[in-house]
Amino acid sequence: MIRAHNRRPSSYKLEINEFADMADEEFELHYTSTIARPEGLTNIYEDDLSIEEDLPERVDWAEYGATTKPRN
Repeated sequence: MIRAHNRRPSSYKLEINEFADMADEEFELHYTSTIARPEGLTNIYEDDLSIEEDLPERVDWAEYGATTKPRN
């Protein structure tokens, strides 16, 4: 798979790493979350695609105290 990918033109190359010898199922078992989404919980973008209409064009985060002073 790695050799085949690297022979084709692409913006990135694949290499061997510590996960290369794992099957997809093995990687999923050890390195992905098994926490299920609570029933009834949905993504807000799935429910209301018009949410962007209510957003301001710009936000001054300093007004909300969400920034720090510049550092040298």
